[in-house]
Order: sequence, then structure tokens, then C-alpha cells
Amino acid sequence: METEVFTVNIDQLNMNKIRDVARAITDGQIVAFPTDTIYGMGCDVFNEEAVKELYKIKGRPANKPVNVLISSVDQVYDLAKNIKPLFFTLAEKFWPGALTIIVEKNSTVNDTLTSGQSTVGVRFPDNLIVQELINLTHTPLATTSANISEEPSATRAKEVLNYFNGKIPYIIDGGKVDIGQSSTIVDISSKPPRIVRQGAIPFAELKPNIRGLRKE
Repeated sequence: METEVFTVNIDQLNMNKIRDVARAITDGQIVAFPTDTIYGMGCDVFNEEAVKELYKIKGRPANKPVNVLISSVDQVYDLAKNIKPLFFTLAEKFWPGALTIIVEKNSTVNDTLTSGQSTVGVRFPDNLIVQELINLTHTPLATTSANISEEPSATRAKEVLNYFNGKIPYIIDGGKVDIGQSSTIVDISSKPPRIVRQGAIPFAELKPNIRGLRKE
């Protein structure tokens, strides 16, 4: 497989290139793209075979769940059930942005994605390229950082190419990402809610919005 790198200017999106990448996702393939935090790689969240391939290519342990990117708050209904009012409070304040919110998954979400857990992490990224990619595929994207497990995260397309040249069909090059740090993950399915991973949004910024919030 030859990996193609498409350069896309976020200020003037080349929709033809993004459509090519979207078609690859629809066909069950893994692709890489910029987000607002770091570069990610992902696939159709509802294609379990593609999710398995995502784990394989990355070398991700099967006991580590993969999160999901969406392009509108309403898409959470495709993934979750028993959605708490706190979800919408956090979404209104921090989305689009660098906060992943763990919620109770519904039956459409496969166990491979969640490592058999009853929850799923969801995020609405603040990046027009990946938002349009999700819109064109008409599905949320199962997404993990675009690096080999335990290796440094990628903030440029060339770093992704170094990791996955010949292993995925497309990389969208949207330039260096702004944040360069993974999203903060907060689990609101637990009582009390807890921070699972400290990332771009600090604990001090979240705490006033979540009663009883604790760190992992």
C-alpha cells in the first residue's frame, strides 16, 4: 500500500481531497488527520473489523478503549444512552474543544471499541478538517492518536507518515496542530465524576463545572 499525504488548508478546505479520505473510511479503511489537539487516526465507529484493524496497526493493547470523535452534539445519541444533564452542561462550555466525556454506551457501539466496558468516550474536536470528514462519512469516527503505542504523539503529518507509511492509505496534512497535547478525559458515568486523563484542559478549569469531581 502506498500512503498518500493530502495537504489541506484549514482556511480554504479542499473538499475533493477530504471526500477521497471519507470514501476510504466508508470502505472500512484507517486514515489519519489533524485534530485540535494532536494528529489522530480513525475509522467508521460502527465497523468492528475496521476498529480491530485500528488496534492492530497502532499496536494498541486490547484492554485500552478507543474514543470517538463527533461533529455535532446531537451525534451523542448515536452512541450513548441515559445521557445525564451534566453532559450537555460540559458540551456547551467546552465543545468544540479538548474535552473527552465518558458516557454510558448504547447497543450500537461494539465491545472491541470499548474493550468490553459499558461506557464510551466522546469528543467534538475544534478542527474544521476532521469535522468535515465526519460530516462526509455520516458517522462518528473511532479515533486514537496517530502514533505507535507508547511512542510520542504526532503533531505534524510527516511524523504520522514516519509511523504508518505503507500501512494506511491516506494522511490529511493540515499543518502543525495548535495544542500538541491530548484531550482531558472526564468520566461522568461514575459517582462522583472523575478525571481519567489530565490533558489540555486543567483540573482547575473543570472543577467549578462538576460537583464532586475527583482525579483518577
